[in-house]
Amino acid sequence: MIVPSRISEIYYNIIKELELFKNDIDPVIRILSSKFDGLFSSRIKSKESFAQKVETGSFDEPTEIVDLYAATIVVPTYRQFSLIESEIDKSFEVIRKIENREKKPSDFIYDDVHFHIRFQPEVKISGKEYLLRPFELQLKTFLQHGWAMATHDITYKGNQLSWRHFRIGHQIKAMLEQADQILSHIDKTANMCPDNKYRIFVEKNVILKLVTKIWKDSELPQNIIGLVNQIYDILETCNKSVTYLKKKINSGKYKNILTAKSITPYQAILGILIETDSESLYNNCRNINKKLYVSDELKDILGKIPKEIEQICIKI
Repeated sequence: MIVPSRISEIYYNIIKELELFKNDIDPVIRILSSKFDGLFSSRIKSKESFAQKVETGSFDEPTEIVDLYAATIVVPTYRQFSLIESEIDKSFEVIRKIENREKKPSDFIYDDVHFHIRFQPEVKISGKEYLLRPFELQLKTFLQHGWAMATHDITYKGNQLSWRHFRIGHQIKAMLEQADQILSHIDKTANMCPDNKYRIFVEKNVILKLVTKIWKDSELPQNIIGLVNQIYDILETCNKSVTYLKKKINSGKYKNILTAKSITPYQAILGILIETDSESLYNNCRNINKKLYVSDELKDILGKIPKEIEQICIKI
């Protein structure tokens, strides 16, 4: 693209400052994004894009263009947006918030939430006055981000406009917008779905109640469903039911294992299975080529583990 010399001159006069700005602001936005398990990206407007923006005549001064530097935070659902906004207020002055643009109910257009903001450092550093430059921050959900990336070339590139490509792109946008809304209010929308007595979930919920009754939150992993799945799988491996495990736990015979502070909940359940039916555990693990990890701490509690179990133990 041909860029007028005056626009090129202005661009090169501000690009170094923009690069310094990006180097200083990126870490601040990245930390904000990480608080919500978000993805972070930023960019400086290219010279070509800058020239096209100037040619629109929307600004009195080219240096006033807010999105010369723009950052994006991508989070799982809309529910994180209000939380992010409250964090933005702690470090930035919000100049303008752009959301819910007026549109017909039949329109499914680009409609991400934008903020025009200005950094408010706790201590102003001489020589870094450029940090007070307003800039643009976009918030997207993962579905919005995926759609934007997948349809970018349709919208901004290509040798001709394709009605069919645009039609499909916006049909997908409509479906994703609906999916975003459902995910953001999944607890409410789940009530609209008929329930099902799925046996595996019923049994895993019994395990969930057992482990949360026996162990404190601080003794359980954050991924408690992962623990439940592990316990369910090892029960399946040795052909033992959840009822069987519940009876053994309630019998009181294995209190020394269940109350031990030196082993994990999974190791405790494994210890009970070793104590009650090591033969089935061994045979079925051998049949599916499964290995077991028995910690030294569990071995100390059990006193001695059967030789066959030793044969299928991971040696670390």
